[in-house]
Amino acid sequence: MAYSFGVPGPHARIPGPRARATAGLRTRRAPGAAISRARQAETDARDETQRSRDDAARERDALRDSYTAQLGTQRALTDAERALTERAET
Repeated sequence: MAYSFGVPGPHARIPGPRARATAGLRTRRAPGAAISRARQAETDARDETQRSRDDAARERDALRDSYTAQLGTQRALTDAERALTERAET
């Protein structure tokens, strides 16, 4: 049994010009794929940031509406107490 130790033997397939060209294209496409993935990641991050901002705006609006309702209730109670006190004085 003969060992080649990394040296291609007579049975080894040596790539032809078309295979070498295809391998070159794969090598050149790899950076493009990385750029494409990076752009997609950036777009995803931008979308996530926008979703977070939208969520924060909804929470802020809900809190504002809640506080406005609380203030309205406090005013109504104060007005009712004032009217009750005025009636009691007369």
